[in-house]
Amino acid sequence: MPYDPNFPPTGQALTSAPFRAQFNGLKDLIDAVPAGPAGPQGPVGPDGVAGAAGANGEVGGVGPAGADGAPGEVTNADLVSERINHARNPASVSPLSISISDPPSQAEMAAVAAKLDELIVALRREP
Repeated sequence: MPYDPNFPPTGQALTSAPFRAQFNGLKDLIDAVPAGPAGPQGPVGPDGVAGAAGANGEVGGVGPAGADGAPGEVTNADLVSERINHARNPASVSPLSISISDPPSQAEMAAVAAKLDELIVALRREP
């Protein structure tokens, strides 16, 4: 049904089908109007709010190993420094060969403490 500018008549009961036909007729008239040329482009609007970060992608594989570097030069000072920075050989400390009573006496505990001090001095990294 084409658009009827006299619809609905005054005092008539309202039904949906004739109104739907009126709206469809108006749409057909609007669609028939030819579009004109595009107008000038408007100004750029402000940036929008940044969205949430996306999921991380898959982790890539391990790349090939690089070539070995050239060996470094070792100087006499390096050798002396390395010798100083390593613990001394504790072979100079003799074993503690005493028997300990139960409970240990003060003299036995003093002998253990003295042997521990001797071992600590032997293990120090000082020259």
